[in-house]
Amino acid sequence: MDPQFGMQIRKMRKSFGLTQAEFAQKSGISMMSLRRYETNERQPTMQIITRMAAALGLTVGEFLWNEGSNLHRLRAPLSNEMLKRVGFQDILSYLGYEIETTEIPEDEQVGLINAGYELEDDGSPDIVWIRDIKGEKCYQVTWEQIHTLNDEICNFSEFMAKKLISSSKVIKRPNQHYAVNFSD
Repeated sequence: MDPQFGMQIRKMRKSFGLTQAEFAQKSGISMMSLRRYETNERQPTMQIITRMAAALGLTVGEFLWNEGSNLHRLRAPLSNEMLKRVGFQDILSYLGYEIETTEIPEDEQVGLINAGYELEDDGSPDIVWIRDIKGEKCYQVTWEQIHTLNDEICNFSEFMAKKLISSSKVIKRPNQHYAVNFSD
């Protein structure tokens, strides 16, 4: 884990003028978890990083690879599977949907156990749904359907990208170039 990671999260939060309580609430994470991330006791999952970025109005890329920050060092440990899932969630978010579940995130389970709580399985399966952000409607689905949707979106995106570049002219990358941000 990058020892500067927590400090960078704190710097970013403060640069947006947010207290820990405000940032935790906007990110949908517990204050205890945020403190642990900022003090490098724990490293956030990609799901948490996605929430933090969204709370600041940033894409995950802007949050992780912010120029002048050390967050770009997170690039190495990210697997292709994690990046696919972030892209998948970004696409759903852009379309006005979020995936939610009753399953307590692993980092919060650990926090509860460390705080002395005993977690018991009530025997009922965890529920997962897609929430329409604007309409506030929730559509119950299965994890298998979520993974299938993710795979299909990724496969279609890859197919379309290959189709586009297969008929495009190959050029030498210009020395001066800028990243494109479609979030606006």
